[in-house]
Amino acid sequence: MKMDLGYGFVAGENRISKQKVCFWMHTDEDITWEAFVWYIADYADIVDYGTDWITVRIVTAKQREFFYSKALQYEESICRNNYEIDKENTLWQSHKKGAERNKDILIRLSSGN
Repeated sequence: MKMDLGYGFVAGENRISKQKVCFWMHTDEDITWEAFVWYIADYADIVDYGTDWITVRIVTAKQREFFYSKALQYEESICRNNYEIDKENTLWQSHKKGAERNKDILIRLSSGN
């Protein structure tokens, strides 16, 4: 049995939907999911992602709180533009915070797969 971290999170892998992120942000507006995943890769260990979901590894309540607070700080227009610019070159590999721990995910995002 996995340890409950509260608010629907468990210690280990957590699958989070785009709908849930939008609910947290109190918005009906659509967000660019790939841009969100690109952004959140700086703050969480990503296991996998799809067209409207992400699986992140969170093992403590403190990590859950940090993930949630960073999700709330997502700014669509800024992050979407950053993602569009970053994926056009390889500079992100040496400059992006989450580049080392989420390299495979970021390569998939930058290639559009």
